[in-house]
Amino acid sequence: MRWLYAAARWRLIQRLGLTGNETLLGSLGFQPELERFQVTGSLGVHADEYETAAMVRYFPETVDFDALQDLPPTQLTLDDLQSWRQGGEAPRRLTPAGYFGAPNPIDPDLWRHFDETARIMAVAVAGGAK
Repeated sequence: MRWLYAAARWRLIQRLGLTGNETLLGSLGFQPELERFQVTGSLGVHADEYETAAMVRYFPETVDFDALQDLPPTQLTLDDLQSWRQGGEAPRRLTPAGYFGAPNPIDPDLWRHFDETARIMAVAVAGGAK
């Protein structure tokens, strides 16, 4: 079994204490197809633009598109993330609205990122890419 990860997720691999060369990991490397999607660049970990895009892709009827328009990015930092991960009162204080990042995607087609990623992963699993 392998875990495929995109080069853009390298920091996650490092935070897990891995090198990226473990036999259970497979890097997708740079994928120019994924670079065409625009993102805010805000640090996001919960209910951010990617998670909103996933909801738009798989459960669009649950997304309140009007409410999204008024939700600004949180502008939290890596230090804030360390506090947020402690749980308890920290997340309530740092993310009182319940999201960490930019919940409103600036790219209305960001949901297509999931279809493109699935296609790239399928090719990699079939042995057509590294």
